[in-house]
Amino acid sequence: MQPETRYARLGEDRIAYQVLGEGPPDLVMTTGNYSHVDMVWEDPGIALFLRTLASFSRLIVFDRRGTGASDPRPPGPARRQPDGAVLRRDSTRTHPGADPG
Repeated sequence: MQPETRYARLGEDRIAYQVLGEGPPDLVMTTGNYSHVDMVWEDPGIALFLRTLASFSRLIVFDRRGTGASDPRPPGPARRQPDGAVLRRDSTRTHPGADPG
C-alpha cells in the first residue's frame, strides 16, 4: 500500500509529497526529473527500496516543481527547485507530535 499524496505550498506552487515511516532521522528524496510520486509504487523494486528506507527513517518523497503530481511550471525562466527543508517543515506540521528539530 502506498502512502497518501499530500501537497506543500512553495510560493504559489503546490509540491506533491508522501511520508512513509517514522523518524528520526528524516530522509528527504525526490523521485527524479521524469517521475511521479504515485506511479513509482507500481515498480516492485522501487517500492521495496522506499519501504526499506522507511524502515529506519521518516521518508519524505517528493516530485520536483513542474514534474509528476506537483504543479506545472509556468512558461519563462526556470525557477529554483524546492528545498527539502520546506517539505520537511510542512510534512512535520501534518504529523502532530513530530519533532520539527
